[in-house]
Amino acid sequence: MTMEIILASGSPRRQMLLRELGWNIKVKVPVIEEFSVHGESPEEMVFRLAHVKALSVYNKFPDSWVIGADTVVVAGDEIFGKPADHEEALSMIKKLQGKTHTVITGVALFAPDGRKLVEAEKTDVKFRSLDEREILSYVGSGESFDKAGSYAI
Repeated sequence: MTMEIILASGSPRRQMLLRELGWNIKVKVPVIEEFSVHGESPEEMVFRLAHVKALSVYNKFPDSWVIGADTVVVAGDEIFGKPADHEEALSMIKKLQGKTHTVITGVALFAPDGRKLVEAEKTDVKFRSLDEREILSYVGSGESFDKAGSYAI
C-alpha cells in the first residue's frame, strides 16, 4: 500500500520544501477562515490554525497522512500574516527591516490511524537594513505576497 501524503496548504513555498525532500505530495487547499482569537498568543494562533487546516483536509481523506501549517511574524506587539496588497507589503517590510523579530510556525501532522502531532517553533530573525529602492524592487517583484511578514528566507 502506498503512503499518501497531503499538504493542507496552498503555499508554493511549503510545496517546494516538501518536494525538495523528495516527498511525493498531493495538495489540498483547506477552506477555512483565518482569524485571531482575543487573548490568544501568536504561538497559540499558529498552533490552532495549523491544527484546523490539517483537520479540515484529514476529515475528507482519513486514510492519508495530512500536514497543515501556519506562520506569523512578530515584531514587538505587532503580528504580521500575509499582506493583503502592495501597500501592506511595503509597510511590513519597512517595519521589519533593520530589526530582529520572531517568526513562529505551527505544524500539524495527522496520521491514517488517527494519531496527531501539533507543534510550534519560534525563530529569531535579524533583517538587514534596506534602502527604499531595494524595498520597492522586492515588493514590486511579487515575491512578498504569499508570505507572512512579506518575505522568505
